[in-house]
Amino acid sequence: MPKVSAMPNPAATLARRQTATRIGTLLLAIVVLAGAWLVWKEILGPRLIPKRFGTVIEHSLYRSGRIHPSLLPKVVDQYGIDDIVSLTYPPRSPDYQQLEHDLGTAHRVRLHRFPLQGDGTGDPANVVAAVIAIHEAIARGDQVLVQCAAGSERTGGVVYLYRTLVLGQSADAAYAELLRYGHRPARNPKLEAFLNANMTYFANALSAQGIPRPDATPLPRLPEPRPA
Repeated sequence: MPKVSAMPNPAATLARRQTATRIGTLLLAIVVLAGAWLVWKEILGPRLIPKRFGTVIEHSLYRSGRIHPSLLPKVVDQYGIDDIVSLTYPPRSPDYQQLEHDLGTAHRVRLHRFPLQGDGTGDPANVVAAVIAIHEAIARGDQVLVQCAAGSERTGGVVYLYRTLVLGQSADAAYAELLRYGHRPARNPKLEAFLNANMTYFANALSAQGIPRPDATPLPRLPEPRPA
């Protein structure tokens, strides 16, 4: 007998079409959301919100990542920034070079540069110089912005030292701030090891410059991640 082909099932066909439509709609939504997130992260966000900007001491000390050139002059004026302590190497971008020049001339901002590596390590003398620059500027009554590229590692380490070695604040609270601004020990375990290994040098070098620790408690020590 001739083989009889099965009759198409309209309900099953409709269900498949609806499923395909839902999957297509979901994929389109994912693409649109991913695109919107990238536009915000790379284009709109940096121009509207200063990267990892925060207040360390009200009306005295602030911290951030690299702020977009279109936004930095506004931040400088809004917070009355007198000094920028930069922990990055000189910018390669001609636009950012011009911006730094303009900040010094039009806004009368003093730029202090003490470059460190992106993971927060580097020449310990540069770390000490950065802390001294912060201390001296605040002693003058200036308002200071400490910044690096991301605002988490280099800035985080220097602010930690300023809080603990100069202000004598809680090491636990200073470390919590370090984590709050984006430092992840699992991703960058070098920062804790670098600060701990040089803590005595930092304290002695600051003391030699007339910035002794305000108390006699043991030197702070950051918790170092255990090797995997």
